[in-house]
Amino acid sequence: MNKIREYKGEKTVVQLTARLVPPNDAYPNCMCELVLTNHHLYVLEDNYDDTWTEHFIFPIAQIEEMKGRTEKDGSEQGYTRTQYLVSEILGALSGFIVLPGKKVENVKLLLVTYKDGTGKRDTVFFRDLESSSKPFVKAFLKVKEAFYA
Repeated sequence: MNKIREYKGEKTVVQLTARLVPPNDAYPNCMCELVLTNHHLYVLEDNYDDTWTEHFIFPIAQIEEMKGRTEKDGSEQGYTRTQYLVSEILGALSGFIVLPGKKVENVKLLLVTYKDGTGKRDTVFFRDLESSSKPFVKAFLKVKEAFYA
C-alpha cells in the first residue's frame, strides 16, 4: 500500500487497498487505492511513476451507502456456483492457472452505492481487500454525518 496523505489538496481521512470489480469493459480489473477525504471518495490505480489513474471520483453527497459484505462462491454479481466454476474453467483454458479441486470460498466485498450523473442508483464493487472494510465504512459514516451537519 502506498500511503496517500493528501490528494488534490484534500487531506486523506482513511485509505483502503482493494481490487476494483470492473462494472463494464471501460474499467480494468486492477488493485486500487480507495482514498476517502471529507469531500470525495477517490478510486485510484497506481501507475508506479508517482502518478495515479482516476477510475472514479465520488462526491460525498453522491454516495448513498457504503458497506462491507461477504458473498459465497465468489459471486458479487449473482452467479450460481456452477456459473462461477464454469467461468474459472474458461479462465484456465484462456491461460490462467486454476488448480484442480480449487475450493470456491467466501469473498469479502466493499460495496459503494451512489447516484450517477442522471440520478440513477448504481453500485461499484471492490474485492481482495487488503484489510477489513469496517474502519473504512466507519470513517465514511462519520464523514457523511459531518458533511450534512
